[in-house]
Amino acid sequence: MPPFEELRLALQADGADLALDGVHEGTARVRLVLTPAACLECIMPRDALERMLLVSLRGEGRADVQRVELLDPRVSG
Repeated sequence: MPPFEELRLALQADGADLALDGVHEGTARVRLVLTPAACLECIMPRDALERMLLVSLRGEGRADVQRVELLDPRVSG
């Protein structure tokens, strides 16, 4: 299973999911999607998720990804 999908499955167990919105100029935009039943304390912080996403996307051969921007509904702004 691809690394990005493995990370999605881990988050789904806590009531969340990831959606890759695309890559533009080296930045992957990924949305964290939370269900009403999501365990917010179980989902790692934004900066840790961004690092894991970068590693997982590059692990899939996405050399075009230089950074990840996580759209996290837990964080305002």
